[in-house]
Amino acid sequence: MKVTGSDHRSLLLGLHLELSNEFEYARAAADASYRQNGHVAEDIVDTGNRMAQRDENNAVLVSIRARQSQVERCIARMDAGLYGRCEICGESIPAERLEAYPAATTCVACKRDHER
Repeated sequence: MKVTGSDHRSLLLGLHLELSNEFEYARAAADASYRQNGHVAEDIVDTGNRMAQRDENNAVLVSIRARQSQVERCIARMDAGLYGRCEICGESIPAERLEAYPAATTCVACKRDHER
């Protein structure tokens, strides 16, 4: 079954909502972790573990925000008539890629080159 532009918009809006919920959940978990650890006498190992956990929580939040930003870019590109074109080279992103990953903003070749 071929995915249409309106289907892509629906998928992107749903993904954005899912990521918003995921971010709020992760932020609440991070906040609870910070509050829980802030009232306990710690030794150096406990402090190191707490700092590592804080770094991990922050990395999760940054990752979610990055994915959410990519979805927002896709929606904006859709509104501008640019959805489905690679942000780097400007060539069309294959329909199969967009069907598999509607938030794709680059073609496979540019994605691969960018990751090197």
